[in-house]
Amino acid sequence: VMVHVSPTRTNANSRFLALDDYRIAFHGQTAHAAGEPWNGRNALNGAMLALHAVDMLRQHVRPETRIGSYIVNGGAASNVVPDYAEVECCIRHSEREYLDTVVAKVMNCFKGAAIATETTYDVNQMGCKFDNMVWNEAATKASEQVLQAMGIPYEEPKDCGSSDVGNVSHQCPAVHVHLALGDVPMPEHSTDIANAVKARTIEPTIVKGAEIMARLALLFAQDTALRQQIDRAKVQAALVVKAEAVACWLDGFRRGDRTDPDFRRQVFGALVHSVFVYDDYLKIIFNVDSAGAAVVPYEAAQA
Repeated sequence: VMVHVSPTRTNANSRFLALDDYRIAFHGQTAHAAGEPWNGRNALNGAMLALHAVDMLRQHVRPETRIGSYIVNGGAASNVVPDYAEVECCIRHSEREYLDTVVAKVMNCFKGAAIATETTYDVNQMGCKFDNMVWNEAATKASEQVLQAMGIPYEEPKDCGSSDVGNVSHQCPAVHVHLALGDVPMPEHSTDIANAVKARTIEPTIVKGAEIMARLALLFAQDTALRQQIDRAKVQAALVVKAEAVACWLDGFRRGDRTDPDFRRQVFGALVHSVFVYDDYLKIIFNVDSAGAAVVPYEAAQA
């Protein structure tokens, strides 16, 4: 159970998006920008071309996708061809499976920009990957019950930001409440809200949030039937596989490089359940029930 403050809205639960965040550094060659620019390779050109490509990609991704980026470092002087530029790119979607396909497309934008500008680039992941929130209807109803008992008005949540509670929700049932600070509108990522959460006037909201968590904990502890409903909802959510997710998964195999050892290991891990080694043959058990098992002589396996 988590509670997060919000400027003006309260939600009984949150529809967090899956998130990947990266820093991409471009490396080029300095040169005098007027005297001999032909001897330079402009790292900032690489970064800007990549960002333009990412902007063009927006037209071809699903509406739930969010891509945010900014230039961290773009050079130090206008008369020097910059040999270093760095951007940060944050990619989100409501489903982890589809997000992974978008990230691959974004990385191709950076790869293509580096080729076009004759620069090199490297990618560093920022923090951990956040998964989308698994929606638990039973836990949400319990949260609504607590808010109603406390006289706190709430509204239906929309797709919003991202949080590591999304990762938690894939391991155990989870609920995340957004709790309104008041009725004064302000951007969520702004100095206004930063100052608001530092002021002593936030203390009643903090106490209210603690009471919400305590009431939910008591409700879960006292109501065995509710706990069972929450557990069933978690299992049912895990069993739901959308056609789009399957299509994305299969498309990843279709586009893979069969000569790449990492890709071959990925295919093996997806299709093969276990391998038993005997004196003169291997027995391979597949993940697909209808495929059964295969007996492969050592000579064939080595070939």
